[in-house]
Amino acid sequence: MGKYCSKCGELLADNDIYCSRCGVNQYKDNIVNESENEFMRKSVNRKKSSHKFIFLILFSIIGFFIYDSFVVVSPEVVSESVVMIMTYDKDGKQMAQGSGFCIFENNTIVTNFHVIEGAFKIKIYTNEEEMYEVKDILIFDKKNDLAIMEGDFTFKELKFESSSKLDIEDEFLTISSPRGNLNKISPAILKDETDERLLIESDIAPGSSGGVLLNEKGKVVGVTSGTYRDENNYGYAIKIENIEELYEKFKDGNYGEISFLNKDAIFSFMPNIFDNVDGSELKIRDTWTLTDDEVYRPDSIQDFNILTNDYYIFGNILRKYPQDISYVFLNNNLIHQLNIINLYNYLKSYDRWWFSEENYIVDDTENKLKESIYEWDELQFILDMKVMTRLELAMFLDMIEDVNSYKGSLHPRDTYWYENFSIVNAKKNIVLMIISKFKPDEFSYSENISVIKFIGRNMPEGITVNEKAHIYERLGYTYENGSIYW
Repeated sequence: MGKYCSKCGELLADNDIYCSRCGVNQYKDNIVNESENEFMRKSVNRKKSSHKFIFLILFSIIGFFIYDSFVVVSPEVVSESVVMIMTYDKDGKQMAQGSGFCIFENNTIVTNFHVIEGAFKIKIYTNEEEMYEVKDILIFDKKNDLAIMEGDFTFKELKFESSSKLDIEDEFLTISSPRGNLNKISPAILKDETDERLLIESDIAPGSSGGVLLNEKGKVVGVTSGTYRDENNYGYAIKIENIEELYEKFKDGNYGEISFLNKDAIFSFMPNIFDNVDGSELKIRDTWTLTDDEVYRPDSIQDFNILTNDYYIFGNILRKYPQDISYVFLNNNLIHQLNIINLYNYLKSYDRWWFSEENYIVDDTENKLKESIYEWDELQFILDMKVMTRLELAMFLDMIEDVNSYKGSLHPRDTYWYENFSIVNAKKNIVLMIISKFKPDEFSYSENISVIKFIGRNMPEGITVNEKAHIYERLGYTYENGSIYW
């Protein structure tokens, strides 16, 4: 019977004292016979095999990452995970059209918040012209204009890569649905960047919002989100890092939960964009961006619709106003309601605060505010002379076509809006003079006196004599040596 090393299992000669392989003293450490050592030899072989297996796993993992870093995915393959998004109101009418793409999980879609804002129903359309309905909004971030949704659909989730190593003039591809053109592939060039966004030269048009920005390997580096100040072929994309951060907040449960059943939440989350009831101006701020929670998860798409729908928001805030003012909005048809909302938002372009450096939500619309009284247009005249608040003026502008139609046949004092809108007649008459070009001789003596007194009380501080004369002349009066004629 042969003998083997008690440590490494090497076959030994009968007279060997030390193992020729590992050097162990066989008499000191006890010699084992062949049958006993068979188990030891197999154990050693198993250890060798396990080491080889671990090495193969590590080699495979390293190889995968090396392969993944160099593999290029064609835009045609990527487009299979990109969708067109359509949103609808509670009456089934289309509200908006945008884009989205699958990332993180095979049933999640990323898009811009503004694409789905106010939606009652959200549908997605694929390359194969299949249609699916979104079942849930997992999380949204209005400030950074992002949202993640899920539904009963399955896509291949796209790979993404950090935007930290991008260089100006790098070339990219965008895939989105501009103007309903499903999954159009367009070239893009990086022109500039900020901490949050990438400025790109590309065919970005309405419907592109929520689309995917790809690097040369077909990996996601951003979300196409809008045109850049209405310039042709320039747009911007939100960096992938913002999307990753939003997804991590969802996974960690780091978000505010909102429900229509929470009445206090409804009002606390509503944009505080109206003037005070007493007529003093409020700073235009959006409370979505000022609460402790920066991102939210609604209980349902219906709750999301209620809490982000302009009609509902305006209607609920207006209920705090005098009934005759709220009635104008609440009892109008949707076309007029939308017009009032758009007019109100447009009037923000005459607000000094809205364009100040302190406002971190600076509006991208053109700033129409003029410092010189001589350059005021009609709307700034009404606002800066405190004739009406933005809300009141928006409602009047919506009705101004009716007012103009009465001219020459029916005096405005005999119309419904003139009689029932709770604003002093002097203010209404000033609007008629500025907007509808009514002349002083179309009003009574007492009405003209009321207008003159109102204007006199609301002259800007530090105004010169010539500027004062200019203001009265805008209304059709003559100002001379402190006296006013018409």
